[in-house]
Amino acid sequence: MQGVRGLGGGIEYAIAADFCATLIPQFLDDPKPTCAQLRDAVRRAFDRWSSGHPVLRFVEVSDRVPPQLPPPEARDPWRGFGAEIDLFALSSDAFPRVRGLGAVTGYWALVASPTGTNGRSLSGVSITSADIVLNARSCFHLDPGLSGRRCNHFESLVLHEIGHALDLHHPSENAHRNFDSDGDPYNVIPIDCPVPTRGLLLSRSIDERAVMNRGLGEAMPVIFGLSNDDLGGRNFHYPICPSGRAAGGFADGLAAGFLLLAVALRDRRPTAPPC
Repeated sequence: MQGVRGLGGGIEYAIAADFCATLIPQFLDDPKPTCAQLRDAVRRAFDRWSSGHPVLRFVEVSDRVPPQLPPPEARDPWRGFGAEIDLFALSSDAFPRVRGLGAVTGYWALVASPTGTNGRSLSGVSITSADIVLNARSCFHLDPGLSGRRCNHFESLVLHEIGHALDLHHPSENAHRNFDSDGDPYNVIPIDCPVPTRGLLLSRSIDERAVMNRGLGEAMPVIFGLSNDDLGGRNFHYPICPSGRAAGGFADGLAAGFLLLAVALRDRRPTAPPC
């Protein structure tokens, strides 16, 4: 099911044509990274979120779907512009919300019950598109050895922002709203396929190594992997069912016309917290 907004066929992402040319001068690395290296880092970040999941996957469509922010005059921005996830590099003059941040992610949604990877309809909203905007005036590094210089590790920052596009927020900022199965933030959180909330309890314990923690104004550190806390959030939103099948059929038939699953009712434009 290519070309539709849904999990079927993979979630499509596109990188703006000027993304590399805009960001490369901002890197500390010597020599500067190539555009191919930046695109590979973006691909690796998407692959980490889909790793081990039988349904969730990402497909780059930059060569055929130009990224696009909804124009200010758009009367129905929630219908989706560009690819399902677009990546941009913009200054705060062009995109004020990125001012003072390394990146920011926002998304558009329809007030329509999504169908999850478990085949069940849930009350909530259906995300139609997400926009990841990196600050064109921030500094970055690709080499992990350059950490500690108050610049963002590029691949880790992209990994974090993709989590927001999947509707994950900052556990370090909202500890009173976090859930776990046993209060131990470091072990695996078992998620039930038919009823993802089963066995979960509120827990203020957080894993400080989780990539989804907020930096509180600090540069994004080097975090290549996803913690059990990160994966628990992913699997709650996108439950893994036996044999990779959703209840009632394959995932290609899920959420046709929509992008992602969001389990809490929000306004038409829910926005992920700044990083």
